[in-house]
Amino acid sequence: MRGVLSICMAGLLVSLAAAQDDDGDRQRADALRQRLSARQMMRAPESFGDFDASLVVRVTYIPEVMPISEESLNAMIRSTAIGEVALQAALGSAYPARRGQVDFGYEALGRDRGGRRAGEPTAELGRIWIMGLDGDVPTATESLENIVAGLADALEGASGEDHRLITEQLAMIQREIDGTEQRLEQLAVRERELQKRAGRVNLFRADVQNQMEEWRGRRTDLQLEVEHATIQKQLLARQIAEMAERVEQRVAGDEITEELRQVVGYREKALAQSRHLFEAGNLAEAELIAAMEQLARARTEVLARQEQIRNETGHGELAALNERLRHITVEATTSEAELVRLEQTLAQAEQNRVLELANEFENEIRMQQDVLNERLRDLRRDMIQLDDRLRSFRPARLSVIRGSADSAPRK
Repeated sequence: MRGVLSICMAGLLVSLAAAQDDDGDRQRADALRQRLSARQMMRAPESFGDFDASLVVRVTYIPEVMPISEESLNAMIRSTAIGEVALQAALGSAYPARRGQVDFGYEALGRDRGGRRAGEPTAELGRIWIMGLDGDVPTATESLENIVAGLADALEGASGEDHRLITEQLAMIQREIDGTEQRLEQLAVRERELQKRAGRVNLFRADVQNQMEEWRGRRTDLQLEVEHATIQKQLLARQIAEMAERVEQRVAGDEITEELRQVVGYREKALAQSRHLFEAGNLAEAELIAAMEQLARARTEVLARQEQIRNETGHGELAALNERLRHITVEATTSEAELVRLEQTLAQAEQNRVLELANEFENEIRMQQDVLNERLRDLRRDMIQLDDRLRSFRPARLSVIRGSADSAPRK
């Protein structure tokens, strides 16, 4: 629409220059220019005298699709392509001589209906008038009819041009959306390649750096844990060995234990003699069994005495030390296994150049993805807006409400 208005205003200036050249009367051209300038500043056409004729028209349009104003309609009417052509057709050969006295234009009379909601058609009333023809009503009427016809054609042409431009913009935006989505898919393929090479899905540089630092910190902790467990195991093993040696020395030097061992020796000899007698048939089986039971009791008494001595000399503490050693050994084995896995993970990450791939992802892929996604959001928003405009598109229409041949100024 702005292009149409620019053409109309350019045509207006050309018509002024043509009037000056054709008439050769600079004063008359200056007077016409002053009257046109004054008309733009004042709303009351009666300031210039009587209307020879006027038409009340209704202009129907959608402001969001094709904005129209009193200034734009005036510029279109006064253009060479509409107003001057209409006046030439009506005046014929008298056009050069009479053009300087004639004035015409458009005056807005107010809204007729609509325009309360976005996208709603607005209808505004206006007056197209002509004066300076000295009461020549037929010529005035013909001129106005030609102006209305030309203005209606111009509005229809501008509407068609706007519809074409909106359609072309939609097609252009859709092509850009397709290209942007295609580029994003290419970047997604590249991202999956980097993920496969890195052996991980998350390639955000900060996350990768934090993960690597976390792994290295955990490796240090595990190394310290294993080293500490090794020292603890060595100390516990030494304590257990020393305590076990003290216990065995106490057991070995116990007099009661020695006497009980002698009893065991006696019982062993008695059992051997009983077997010989039993085999020779000189001893009953019950007596042989009794000898075996006596030997078993003697041995049990030795073991009970040894257990008593061990308990008295810290055997319970020795059991606790053995349990502590077992617990530390299990923990150390678990830490060593985790450390081995972590070392392998770090070695694999360094071999896969994970940090380098994360930098590549950040610098070459993620940055482009952010830019393209933002652009895609803008394009889709523009697409929705243009699509709404296209769906609500209605061409601007001009219709005549009534006409008159005024011979007196409006009051």
